[in-house]
Amino acid sequence: MSVADWYARHAFILLQNLPRGSYISIDQHAYRTDTSFEGFKLVPPGIHCIAWQSAAGSADDVDRHDGLSEGIRSIWFFYVQEETVLVRMYDATSDTWMTAPGTGAETPVIVSRDHLRSMDHHLAAYPMDSSPLWHRLTRFLQLSRSTIDRLFGIDSRTADAMCDSFTPVTDRNARSTLRELRSAPRLLEEMPLAGLAFTPFSLSHSWPPEAHGEERTRWSMDKSWLLEHVMQRACDAERVSLSHEPLLREFELCFLLFRCTSNAAALDHWMAMVSLFSRAAAYIGAPTPPHTLHPCEWDTALPSPALAPRLAAHRAWIQTLVSQFEALPSTIWTEDLLTFEAQMLEDLASLRTNVSRSLGAWAATSSSSPSAEHERLVQAWRKLSAMAQKQFEWSLDYLLDEEVEADDAEEGEDAPVIVHMIIRAQRKSGGIFTAHTRLNKAPAKLRPFDFAERNGYVRGLVKDIIHDAGRYVFSRMMGLLDSGAPLARVTFRDPYHYKQVTETFIAPEGLHTGQFVYCGKKAMLNVGNVLPLSSLPEGTIVCNVEEKVGDRGALARTSGNYATVIGHDLDAGVTRIRLPSGAKKTVPSFGRATVGVVAGGGRIDKPLLKAGRAYHKYRVKRNCWPRTRGVAMNPVDHPHGGGNHEHIGHSSTVKRGSVPGQKVGLIAARRTGLQRGTIKVRDA
Repeated sequence: MSVADWYARHAFILLQNLPRGSYISIDQHAYRTDTSFEGFKLVPPGIHCIAWQSAAGSADDVDRHDGLSEGIRSIWFFYVQEETVLVRMYDATSDTWMTAPGTGAETPVIVSRDHLRSMDHHLAAYPMDSSPLWHRLTRFLQLSRSTIDRLFGIDSRTADAMCDSFTPVTDRNARSTLRELRSAPRLLEEMPLAGLAFTPFSLSHSWPPEAHGEERTRWSMDKSWLLEHVMQRACDAERVSLSHEPLLREFELCFLLFRCTSNAAALDHWMAMVSLFSRAAAYIGAPTPPHTLHPCEWDTALPSPALAPRLAAHRAWIQTLVSQFEALPSTIWTEDLLTFEAQMLEDLASLRTNVSRSLGAWAATSSSSPSAEHERLVQAWRKLSAMAQKQFEWSLDYLLDEEVEADDAEEGEDAPVIVHMIIRAQRKSGGIFTAHTRLNKAPAKLRPFDFAERNGYVRGLVKDIIHDAGRYVFSRMMGLLDSGAPLARVTFRDPYHYKQVTETFIAPEGLHTGQFVYCGKKAMLNVGNVLPLSSLPEGTIVCNVEEKVGDRGALARTSGNYATVIGHDLDAGVTRIRLPSGAKKTVPSFGRATVGVVAGGGRIDKPLLKAGRAYHKYRVKRNCWPRTRGVAMNPVDHPHGGGNHEHIGHSSTVKRGSVPGQKVGLIAARRTGLQRGTIKVRDA
């Protein structure tokens, strides 16, 4: 393709007066501008978005990139055609893009081809490598601009759709509870607010106005009626026939807004729409309510469903969600959106259950094989599952439907309750003479503090890295209890006799077999070595610290923990350290410590997830699991027992002088409830 053809088939975006050092991105491809930046060239036809965050306007702050002198992040959506040239001038006062004087939507700027060629060195090329992903992210937005005209307050002079990180969404009650909606009736009113006019809905109020009794219960669990109602209102707002495309255009816009501008309101609406589609069972032909029999257990013909299955909307939505997952960073659910991960996984589990039950319902009611629509829906789900596994390491297909239903039946008010006996922990067929320390390898201690360590150093060799029962860690890769928080067998030569002495140290991160470990006053500052605190500079990371000289280690001993040397008082002979809890403690400077962080970090990052792992965790510790809650007992067995519901019935605080049997709960509590604010630790 010749240069003339490239110029004829693409558009140009000319941007002027943007301060040097500003952040700007086109279609999620980011840049930092300099003084020669004047826009983008060879932009393909269709919809595009430019997000920007202006830098400081003064010369003193122009080189600052700490975010303290920058503006808020804003976004601009626009459509271009072939040979289109858009010219915008940045207005620092309003932080928006303005058209050149005398021009507008009806009177565009005419720029000659020669002038564009002269500006070629000042125009950034459009990132063609990311163009396929952008087209998948804006699949439905490419079809029509009616949704953008409806959601944004379009400037009549420039026809530009702009907003920023703090632009509100008119629907802020999508995840409000029914109690909140009833206490604030104004939330139910669809009043035009200044902001983005997304189609409002509430997941807590998902039944028809005339629904009562069983029907209300059904539609409160199944969001199919609400999905169709929201879809119809979105189509009515754009004056088109019933279709899923306007709602999916809203879904795509929500994603782009929270990804490009970090708009919290758009993120909330995007998550609410994920829940809306995931929990619409009847819309794809799954039997409702969700607690009905699995289709494979049907023995009689069931009545026809209230809604005819329409799989095209869900298939298109899943394909859009796959593209959005592909565009997200792999660590977003563990860092930026950590609080949303559990809700997203719960919604995807509901979606998988509904898809499988839809296939089962088709097989139970039809003698033919699954239709082509069902097969395409399953293929879309498999792509979503594969993308979730690839991007976020989510296993969406590890449970069968029957296992999911069994897990649901064991939660809530219908869960089994242990009563009649005060059984705080099960015997589990344990012998009466079995000690919980029988599997322990050896006490984890430093060497005895002798003359060699006080005046020089001794050298030891790491012979083995062992696992001690009870010092467990959860392996993320294997999903099993693995050898974490390990111990190290270190062999020393006895300084007084012709023999070898083997000690058991707490292994710091990075220690390996065959490594030499040096203990003493003159040892070097390396990971694994043991030195007095007086020999360690301020800021050193240490573990297994002696609280008293010669106690062989008492502080910062658990997996992943460490203490930090803050300072030394040479006159008093003490050292101040920061403990893993954040508290500061003064210990003798002659006390020893191991350099490094205790191995096995991340032990509690992943939950145990099932009872079997908790069983093995506590089996090697002591007989303390499972522990029956007091509110699950009878009143004769526990002060918290009895009643029609699991509640204590009185204050949970008790006096210090309460008699045994009554002294349960919060004993002599000075205060209860949520701890707000920060804990102030005095340095002195």
